[in-house]
Amino acid sequence: MQMNAVKNHGFILIFTLLFISLSVGMVTYLFVKGQVYAPFMRAMIDREKARSLALSGAQVALSQLTYFPATEKKQENRAKTDTSNAPLKRLLERVMPNLNRWQQFKLTQDADGIDAQLRICVAAECGKININQLYDFKKHAFKGEGNPKEDMKKVMQEVCALLQKTTGQTELFAALESFLKKRSYKLNDVTELLTEKSFAPFRRALFYEPPTASDAKGKRPSFYLTDLFTTWSQTSAIDPLLLSDSVCGLFDFKRAQAGDEENRKSVVQDMLKNAPLQNPTAEQIKKLMTPLYGKDFTTLPKSIHSILRLAGEPLVFCVLSSATVNEVTQRAYAIIECADAQESEGTISFAGKIKKVYWL
Repeated sequence: MQMNAVKNHGFILIFTLLFISLSVGMVTYLFVKGQVYAPFMRAMIDREKARSLALSGAQVALSQLTYFPATEKKQENRAKTDTSNAPLKRLLERVMPNLNRWQQFKLTQDADGIDAQLRICVAAECGKININQLYDFKKHAFKGEGNPKEDMKKVMQEVCALLQKTTGQTELFAALESFLKKRSYKLNDVTELLTEKSFAPFRRALFYEPPTASDAKGKRPSFYLTDLFTTWSQTSAIDPLLLSDSVCGLFDFKRAQAGDEENRKSVVQDMLKNAPLQNPTAEQIKKLMTPLYGKDFTTLPKSIHSILRLAGEPLVFCVLSSATVNEVTQRAYAIIECADAQESEGTISFAGKIKKVYWL
């Protein structure tokens, strides 16, 4: 009887030790999982907040581009001044100082319900080169070939020649022409150009990155694919007042700099006071461009002169929106169309809508 009692006590001891080991293992497992899960969930929550905020950045840009409330000064002078170009001038006055540059908004919990940073950058699609408008996909040829005034083939040859100087690529125009001749329909998106080996350098420079004060010299790409070319503008013309930063670089014009918005604001206001926005002459366009870019269009190849025209209305813009919540950043790139301007007692509004959104 004593032997059986001793055996039973030993079994209980072993069982107890096994149970304690299993319990410790389970607690350790849950603790480790919890240590990983809690930060992961916080990061996911912050990501969703940043994602919603980045999308709201496109709405901020939309409001900037479509609504211009009247001021007392505007109302007083309304009867004394020519308002035929008022909607377009008001739009340019607001857009041009910050064009191709970051606008920063610091949000706080007390005022906005969240501690975060929102940045938006607005650029104009009419300041880029629209490949779809330069090429006839039915005839498989560039528009106006042989026309001494508007030969789109010569335009693209000059553009590709300028581009080759920086990218180091050769036969860029030949590759582009071959690519277009294989198609029977327009490009849906300029990123389709990446299927050509000659455009491979743009794989790491798709969407425009505005300059910042901390940028290291020479570290930013010289050109960005979607900042050079577009499929969204309405005509083959490039608006000389709204050139994209990459197009400015292509033409060797003064490029966007961080912190120069106030200086540009005064330049723009002086320039637009008596600016002719309806059918300006070549000399008038030259006077408009020189204060903005430090050069005028006469420094460009003659073939490019034919596509430098004021776009007028409707206008299409793109906005890069970047939102950061607790070191988690989400970025969106949206296409915005403004059309059908209306003016009432000094208040100007455009019918605007978001056409497309890319998540970067």
